[in-house]
Amino acid sequence: MRPHHKKAWTCAIMVLFILFFYTYSFAQTENIKGVKFKDGSIIYGSVIEMNANDIRIETKDGKIISRKFDDVTKLLKDTGVGTEQEVKQASEAEKFLQTEAQKIKYAQESPEITKKVVIPDGTELCVVTINTISSGKVVTGTVLRFEVCKDVIVDGVIVIQKGAVVLGSVSDAKRAGRIGRKGSLNISVESTSTIDNQPIKLRSFKSQEGDDRAGAVIATSIIFGPFGLLKRGTNAEIIKGTTIQAYTDEYKIVHVSDKTSAVKQDITIKAGDKHDLYNELLKLKDLKDKGILTEEEFKIQKEKTLERY
Repeated sequence: MRPHHKKAWTCAIMVLFILFFYTYSFAQTENIKGVKFKDGSIIYGSVIEMNANDIRIETKDGKIISRKFDDVTKLLKDTGVGTEQEVKQASEAEKFLQTEAQKIKYAQESPEITKKVVIPDGTELCVVTINTISSGKVVTGTVLRFEVCKDVIVDGVIVIQKGAVVLGSVSDAKRAGRIGRKGSLNISVESTSTIDNQPIKLRSFKSQEGDDRAGAVIATSIIFGPFGLLKRGTNAEIIKGTTIQAYTDEYKIVHVSDKTSAVKQDITIKAGDKHDLYNELLKLKDLKDKGILTEEEFKIQKEKTLERY
């Protein structure tokens, strides 16, 4: 092939390549309604020109925006927005949603919100024995275990939970003796734990005596002789399931979970795109700012709203 023919063929191929590139570019931009860039910004609108160096976008309000093609990270399909104001709202919504998602994640991984409640000195509670205590089997100083038999509620919240372990001890124990002498038993209730696992002092006492058989033993000894005097009385017993009324012996500040869940108003959220979500979240915030929703109610409604999108 002659040199000038070779050069002509080369030029022709280059022209065809350029025409193909632009034809392909315009074909690909027909359905593109937005462009995302490396800096995280998004421009919504129609791509009117795109080549190896630049990209030009026409927004719905007629503005032409030019950016470097190397900065493009993603071509977006139809979004339904394109004005400068909508672009600004989209960016704000994106940041808002990311922030809210982080807050929800933190709340899920963090302990529940708590509030302080004071348990007054002298607060009544019910204690139950979990086994039978006999004066014949314990001695003074023996450590005893009981349970709280029902929740203790102060200001509408549980401060000491049903089933909490209660500690006590035997303050005095006497076995039944010869000549029908009865046994006696005195126990004290001393402490338990609050809903947030703090120890709290208690006060209560329980006494029990066995049957006195001295008269019967003496009568028996008259008939049967000295051997009748060997007969023992009965030990004192506090049976399993016996309830004891106890009281707190100090005041205690406890931190309890805020279980407030009553919602004053049923708010219907319509599912839609992120801009609808952004507006709905702003409405919820406005209701909270006006005092219609509490902070807890706002959080509950916000999480329900985010779940719908």
